[in-house]
Amino acid sequence: MKNKETDRFFIAIVPEEPVFHDLHQFKLEAATHFSTSGALKSPPHLTLHMPFLWKKKKLNQLKTTISNFASQETGFEIELNNFNQFPPRVIFVDVKQSMELSNLQTKLKKMMKRELNLFNADYKERPFRPHFTIAFRDLKKAIFPEAWNFFKEKQYTQTIQVKYITLLKHDGNVWEVYEKFHFDG
Repeated sequence: MKNKETDRFFIAIVPEEPVFHDLHQFKLEAATHFSTSGALKSPPHLTLHMPFLWKKKKLNQLKTTISNFASQETGFEIELNNFNQFPPRVIFVDVKQSMELSNLQTKLKKMMKRELNLFNADYKERPFRPHFTIAFRDLKKAIFPEAWNFFKEKQYTQTIQVKYITLLKHDGNVWEVYEKFHFDG
């Protein structure tokens, strides 16, 4: 049951067109060929801060804090480089590690903890591994090898400009873009 006092949010990089369309098409291919539609419940994104609950009455504080953070950041590029996997269920478009991206995620995580008392709990034990998910949770383990064989043969490389971070909100069924916070630095 949905809590009427809180909403679920997360923070990510959501690419602009044409990469947004490309990544969405890959998700549709996975859904069509391998009966996995879970990744379609959110726009294509690279997660910077895992989902968290936030009180509706404190929404302005959340937005102001993220806006202040973003205003201090400077744009940069990230490179998308073919497909990769987290067996036994996740297939994704890989993102080349970069100092700028790692620094952004680290600074955001620290700011969220310091300013809003929010912890990026799911990343405690794992290093940051940037990616754009194509198929995940509902991809059946038995089908994973076939799905991976399908995607690993595809070539996909793009460079995107990161000029803002995006706050996404869960509406009870799907994740939607709630607000973009542009870099001013």
